[in-house]
Amino acid sequence: MTSDADLSAPVVDDRPPASDADAPRPDGFWAWSNEIYEAKGVAATLLRLQDDAGLNVNILLWCLWCARTFEPAPASVIKSAHEDAAAWTADVAKHLRAARRALKNPPKHVDADRARALKKRVKKAELDAEEIEQTMLEALAEDGLAAAQNEAGGSARDRALANLSAYLDLVGAAADGDDRAGVAALVGLVFDAPAKGEA
Repeated sequence: MTSDADLSAPVVDDRPPASDADAPRPDGFWAWSNEIYEAKGVAATLLRLQDDAGLNVNILLWCLWCARTFEPAPASVIKSAHEDAAAWTADVAKHLRAARRALKNPPKHVDADRARALKKRVKKAELDAEEIEQTMLEALAEDGLAAAQNEAGGSARDRALANLSAYLDLVGAAADGDDRAGVAALVGLVFDAPAKGEA
């Protein structure tokens, strides 16, 4: 039985200390996606594609990130990324998301302060799960994709469109073209926006 004292104790991070190899790279997928997510219009477009088309935000971001460094992803690699992300979402992320959302309106007899504290811990766990998923996708790219050669073979923007088109084909999206238009808008937001400090 857990006592009230145990419930009010601070959360102890019992994960082993991260080695330098485990730490997210400053140029890696996690760091890049957090930065790009904050760019004007990106989050809203990603969430619209998630809610309206059922697309995975992390796969959308991964397709964009890969285009910066790698040749277009073959359909087999996009399929692996989609399957791995879907399994992680089903087994881990969706449960954390559901718990966090449920804690927004806890049952009548639940102490509101404790529910808020638990919601913060669950939100932290949810972000950790997102980071793990992105680290998994980054490793898949590094293992399965060829480095981009040069701009003569196509720009990062072109590679992003190719990756995203292959992802849409895989999941059977875009029967009426709205999903592809949304993806094209996302590519524009990411690759056509002025760099930080410009404008």
